[in-house]
Amino acid sequence: MSAPDLDANVMGQLFAAGAESHVTILLGAGASIPVGLPSWDEFAARLLVTSGAVTSRKTADVLVKSKEQEPSIVVEAAHAAAKDRWHEALQRALYEGDAPLKPSSVHLAAAGHFRATSTTRTTLLTLNYDVLLELALVGAGASSVEVKVGRDEPHESQPGEGNDATVHHLHGVITSDFALDPIVGYSDYAELVDARSPWQREILESALENGTLLLVGTSYRDPDIRHWLHVILRDKQPKHPAVVLIVRQAFGLSKEEFALARSALVGVWESIGLRAVPVDDFADTAQILRELRHVRDPGYAAPHDRARTVWDAHATEFDVLQAAHSNQLAGDALGLERVFGSALTSGTLWLAHPDGGLCRWASQDRIYTSAPHLRHIPSGYDSAWVAGQALGTEEVLVKGRPGGPDPTRQWQSVLAVPIFVSDGLHPSFGCGVVTFGLPDKASQYRAAQDEWAEAVDKVAIEWGKRLQDHAFSRSETKIDNHLGGAP
Repeated sequence: MSAPDLDANVMGQLFAAGAESHVTILLGAGASIPVGLPSWDEFAARLLVTSGAVTSRKTADVLVKSKEQEPSIVVEAAHAAAKDRWHEALQRALYEGDAPLKPSSVHLAAAGHFRATSTTRTTLLTLNYDVLLELALVGAGASSVEVKVGRDEPHESQPGEGNDATVHHLHGVITSDFALDPIVGYSDYAELVDARSPWQREILESALENGTLLLVGTSYRDPDIRHWLHVILRDKQPKHPAVVLIVRQAFGLSKEEFALARSALVGVWESIGLRAVPVDDFADTAQILRELRHVRDPGYAAPHDRARTVWDAHATEFDVLQAAHSNQLAGDALGLERVFGSALTSGTLWLAHPDGGLCRWASQDRIYTSAPHLRHIPSGYDSAWVAGQALGTEEVLVKGRPGGPDPTRQWQSVLAVPIFVSDGLHPSFGCGVVTFGLPDKASQYRAAQDEWAEAVDKVAIEWGKRLQDHAFSRSETKIDNHLGGAP
């Protein structure tokens, strides 16, 4: 699934959330994993090593992955070994490496929703230890952001004086500089669930009193959230719904496996009173957040319907556009050669198809003769095709050619650039991808990304405007490549 696959059925399940005067967004690990932070199992394994509980990563993996062992209990071994170095071990395990982290598309979309609706209509909660959501809010224009843990005053406000946004960290905060009330191991969760009136439960109750509670990127593994929501929904019977987005990517399942497990995964959440909406990619959840405040608009069209409009508008002028798009791809390849220091070949435009996935719409070195016979590929974060991955992750990707190096080919790696369009009424969404072949290893180009990123963004923006103008001639909306700032 990708943004163009979010149809009226999926968006209809979010109608209540869009209809409410207030929405509380609760972000889980799925918001942060795509940008390089560890999954829970990875975090637990790192903790075992950094704490000194075990001496090798292999042993840590055996402990964490053992069917007889609950990872939160394994963490207790790390805590015991670390003793007074516990917070240091947490910091090292969470932020392994020196690369600066940037907010994901989910963070940016949540921040964009908050900034568009104001504090009176949106509350932001997170189960994550990082402050990437705060960074996204600052990037979206917040003058300052409260990093809040508990009922008391916020631990930190950044930057400026005063604040116009608050992020409540239900499981504490861990940054590279400090750790504050982290809820990590089995005993932490046990004490929290057993507490008489924890502030975390109170804020969930308040959320459901005020409006819809939307869980994004969360799993069923958090015993406190699972327990409290079950009790609140059972005993309080709030008039507002709690909705959870179940993301296939979080489970690491293939599309076939997810289809088989879908009803069971939905049933687990619905058994404790939540409404469950299955989607494929973390990027799908970002698009849903962008769409949320529009689903009640008169004449609202789901991303799938807007993608169909783009496809139909181009398919009706297939012959005319073939030559124009082929020439444009050749021109793009020539223009990008300067910043890449290499000749780009096999330029291709892929368009989202109404039946799902992508079609190879145009190429720089050939002219296609019939739309029905275009090559069709699946999209999604785990697509076998780099173009499909770029649409499913909403990221510019550079990857080695499938199957490994081939000296008989001109290109050894692929540049894939997602294209975003808007109809001028609704948020921008990924509707296509342009790809180019590159002659050297992908790692070489990734290391030099700062040198070519701006030129590639310009190509994406120009293609977005080109597709948009053809499909939505009335639109004058500026197209950009800023995922969180989409209108």
